[in-house]
Amino acid sequence: LPMIEEKLNKYFGPEAVDGKYEKKEGAAKAEYTPRSPEELAQIESLIRTAAGIDTARGDVVTVQSAPFDTSAYEEMAAEVEGAAPIDLRQWIAYGGMVGLALLLFLFVLRPAIGWITRTSADLQELQTFPQTVEQLENQLGMHVAGEGEIDYRAKLKELIASDPKATAEMMREWLKARR
Repeated sequence: LPMIEEKLNKYFGPEAVDGKYEKKEGAAKAEYTPRSPEELAQIESLIRTAAGIDTARGDVVTVQSAPFDTSAYEEMAAEVEGAAPIDLRQWIAYGGMVGLALLLFLFVLRPAIGWITRTSADLQELQTFPQTVEQLENQLGMHVAGEGEIDYRAKLKELIASDPKATAEMMREWLKARR
């Protein structure tokens, strides 16, 4: 980008500086005090240096102390003073209760609800199975004659003849269990 040089013919700059406000004891409103001539001269010197003021060119800078309208600021300050202060301890307590509720939900209620729903599903599944041995035997087509009619000795002889090793192992286990 080419540098554009413009020549400033003349600078005229009136500058207004707010004074000081001091609140006296018992007074409702702060009292305005204008800036001293020394302070105004110091501010004018700063402006002359910053703006590159040249008196030979005819540049003029005027600095005066004048009260600024602070009514909007005073209204906002009154609103802030009237507002209830934020109590950090109260917010921490609320945050702690919310955190505790969240932990309770995550680590107690959610697992309990999951356990209950799993249990009810398991219970429904278990209800489809036969409830007694007789129902199971009927379902599998293994109807056994009444207990009085079973010949246990014949069954035992049949078992021993069919698998002598398994029978011997079963006998050892029975004897160990009796000890």
